[in-house]
Amino acid sequence: DYAVDNKAKKSTKRPSYNHGSNDFRFGFGYYALTPAGYTLNSEWNPVLWNSLYDGVMYMPADWYTFNLDYGYWVKDWLYVGMSLIWSGGFAKGINRDNEYQQVTFNYNGMTALPMARFAWLRRQNIQFYSTVGVGYSYAICELNSGRRISEHALAYDATLIGMSVGRKFFGYLELGIGSRGI
Repeated sequence: DYAVDNKAKKSTKRPSYNHGSNDFRFGFGYYALTPAGYTLNSEWNPVLWNSLYDGVMYMPADWYTFNLDYGYWVKDWLYVGMSLIWSGGFAKGINRDNEYQQVTFNYNGMTALPMARFAWLRRQNIQFYSTVGVGYSYAICELNSGRRISEHALAYDATLIGMSVGRKFFGYLELGIGSRGI
């Protein structure tokens, strides 16, 4: 990538923004996609709406999604890498037939997601980008009644717009849909 210095009338090499660097990220997501659906989807997750499921009235759940990303900037504008994602939920409920019996709902999902990131605007210490990824997800849902369900599915993630601030150490914010959440 070259720029022309009009005052000196000669070509000068433009400094590289990302090219050749490794990137580590740790993130927290909200409303993530799991093999069973989105973590706030009432059709599969009755936990959030105090609804009835298998004779159990569940209280609202606590959901968490964390991701660890590692990648390499092949070009100033192109990043390739991998995201490892854990999504989990936990809730307590009461058996409708026996109000004294407590029931717990525990959900743990792991996702491996190869991805590509495209930086489309870079200014000083601010970068805007989009990301796409497709991978595999596996999850286990357990009830204290001994019922255990395992699920697997194709995982995907698309960041419509992402912004990182900083160079060597940076913070970032993304708006997208998929396994890493919003």
